[in-house]
Amino acid sequence: MLAFRAVSRHKDTVAKETIELTRAVIPIPHAAGAARFIGDAVSVEGVAVDHERSAGVERADLFVHLLELPAWPDDVLGKTVKAYGELGRKGEGDDAFFFLSEFRYEVAGDEAASDTDLPDAD
Repeated sequence: MLAFRAVSRHKDTVAKETIELTRAVIPIPHAAGAARFIGDAVSVEGVAVDHERSAGVERADLFVHLLELPAWPDDVLGKTVKAYGELGRKGEGDDAFFFLSEFRYEVAGDEAASDTDLPDAD
């Protein structure tokens, strides 16, 4: 079982908690195969980037939105993060995008950042 300290923002609440993942977490190996993991608990590692739609995790071959987070806190933006959550996809064709629901995240090499409160939504 995987356990880590994380901050979660869901439905306008902020919760600091120790998360124990009881389901297996599947790392997404590459964008081409990501669709087969829709509905599964996954992890994605990349750079914390803000997008017009939401905060997200970006790597060379994949961008995953964190729709419940409008923007990354300043002390996390641009850092390497690992996000955990249930993978989903919205839209069709060129407008389709991946997202994580009920996500948690860790900041690589920075324990303090994962204990930072997330900003309130506007």
